[in-house]
Order: sequence, then structure tokens, then C-alpha cells
Amino acid sequence: MANVLVVPVSTKADGWAVTQAVAGALPDSAVFRAFDEAGEAEKLVCAGKSDDWLDSLVTCVAALKAANVVIKGAKPDPERVLLSTKNLDVALSFDASVVFAMQTDTDDVEHDTNRLNLAKQAYIHSPGTAVGFVLDGGDAGAGAAIAEKTGLVYFGSSQKIINTDLLLKKPGGRMSPAQFRVNMMDAARKGNKRIVLPEGAEPRTVQAAAICHEKGIARCVLLAKPDEVKDVADKLNIDLPLDLEILDPDVLRQKYVEPMVQLRKHKGLTPELALRQLEDTVVLGTMMLAQNDVDGLVSGAIHTTANTIRPALQLIKTKPDASLVSSVFFMLLPNQVLVYGDCAVNPEPTRPERISYAVFCLKKKKTERPM
Repeated sequence: MANVLVVPVSTKADGWAVTQAVAGALPDSAVFRAFDEAGEAEKLVCAGKSDDWLDSLVTCVAALKAANVVIKGAKPDPERVLLSTKNLDVALSFDASVVFAMQTDTDDVEHDTNRLNLAKQAYIHSPGTAVGFVLDGGDAGAGAAIAEKTGLVYFGSSQKIINTDLLLKKPGGRMSPAQFRVNMMDAARKGNKRIVLPEGAEPRTVQAAAICHEKGIARCVLLAKPDEVKDVADKLNIDLPLDLEILDPDVLRQKYVEPMVQLRKHKGLTPELALRQLEDTVVLGTMMLAQNDVDGLVSGAIHTTANTIRPALQLIKTKPDASLVSSVFFMLLPNQVLVYGDCAVNPEPTRPERISYAVFCLKKKKTERPM
């Protein structure tokens, strides 16, 4: 499978014609516009929602179900400079090979070479992304000369595309950050889990809950006074969904006193001590999880790792065969996804323990592969 992004080098270049020509030269191919003619993509980018835009592109391209997809990028436009800078984001989101579309009106090979070398600079930190160019208005001799001077592959003209085998040879298998996000959100939507957020009035948590609700990622439960959550939302101009669940800890707490005493009676926990400990919303949220009233818990915006994990170790405990406690997180860099084993619980692991962390991360990574 090959993904190709056609990037016009100048306003004169017919990027759409080149896109269609490249697709026509590849087997089982489809074409797609990164920037729709209705301007919806531009609206999202200008609103600071580039991730939402890229995620929608990944979803739309996957729906094409084509072995090879050729995407038309943005052409240079002095009045819309921001859009052309997003071509790199599109290329990285699809692990695509960039092919420049170029129109020449002269026989000045040096001038055309400089234009292409300038265009290449946008991809200099992503080696192997910019692979070649299609030249309209010039002959094969000019194309060969420019290719030699730029180090790019000459793919012919929109009238006759050549060397397409080089586009199909690019190694694949790398999951882009956008693809990872889409896969994770799709899995979350299918799971339809109820997730408790103990830091319910924390600004970032309120915003995250609203986003998760809007995108259908999870059914979030905010543990906080409803008035406090509303005040935070008003200050940050967050639209709180009417059916977003907000539970007052003071009303909820008593329900979990007896179950908590049963879980910790071997440690001498009394109802009075349990009620006091349940004043900590992380402990309260953990009891909701222990009683299967929610499917998961997310905390850590204002609580330490220790304060987040300790209640789970005390009330839910580890699997019987677990000898270590750690966690894993995914780091979405501009052009790759990395998996980190977090050793916050055990800051000085031994060599065997480090190996165990690595194996755990590898298993977790395999479970998050593209669907």
C-alpha cells in the first residue's frame, strides 16, 4: 500500500491534474482532497482544531478502502499561507510520499531546481518524505537534469507518469499519530465505557470531559459540586452537554462506606475512618470502580502518581500473578508514536524489572495496532 501527497510548488501548477494522473498510474487507487472545496478543513485549521481535521482525513481515507491513495495538498497562496504549511502534517499523518507538482514556463533548469530545493526545506526534518516531482511544461531532459540536481525522482508529467514502482517501494507499517488517535477513539466508541474523573472541577478535566462527550469517546462522570463545574465551564467558555454526568461527592460518599469497610476490615478500617478517607475523590472514584459502578478512572491533573495509584492497590489490588506495578503511556510525537514504561512507582528498577517493563510495553503496543 502506498499513500502519496501531491504538493503544488506554485500557483500555476495543476495539483489536481497531477493527483489524478499519479492515481491513474497506480493499481487499485483512489484520490482525495486534503482541503475540501467547501472550506470545512480551512475552518477547523483556523479554529485551532488541526488534530480534529487530521483525524477526519484519516477516517475518510480509510473509508475509501483503496490499496493506494493519492492526496492533493494545498498550493501556495499568499492570502492563505497557513494552509500550505499543513502539507507536512498531512504527509506525516499518512506516512505519505510527497510528490511535488511543478509547472515550468522556461528552459531555466537552475531556476526550477532552486524552486524544488526550496520546497524540500519544509520536509528536511522528515527524511525520506519528499521523494520526487512531476514536471509539466518541460521535457524529459529538463526533468532528468532537475532530478540530478535536487536528488528527487522525476515522475514524468501529468500526461505520462513514470517510475511509479518507486512510490510502491516505500517501507510501510509505521503508525502515524493521527492514525493512532483515530484507532484509539474508534475502539473507545465501540467500548462505550463509563469513566469517572475524580478531579471533576479541574479546568482541563472539565474541558476533556466535554470533548469526550462531543466525540462519543466515553461516558464521563465528573466528581464535583455541579455549581463548581458550571463556574469553571463559564469562565473557560466550555459548552457543557446537558447529559454530562456530574455527581456531588457529598451525596455519593455514604453509599461506599460499608463496601470499603468490607474490603479493608483486615486492616482494621472502621466506618468512621472509611468516611474520612472517602473525602478524597480519588478514593471515592476508586471505590466506584471496585464496585463496578464505572469501567475506569482517570486522574493525575492535580494528584500525584502515588495518590492516584495507592487507592487502587489498596482497594482493587493487582492480579494474583503480578509481581510488579507500573504503567504505560503513549507519546504522540510529530511523526511517530512511542511507548513509554513509566517507572514512577519503582524509580530504581533492577535489570530483570526493566526487562519486565519492556515486555509489558511491547505487549501493550501490539494490542494498539491499526484495526
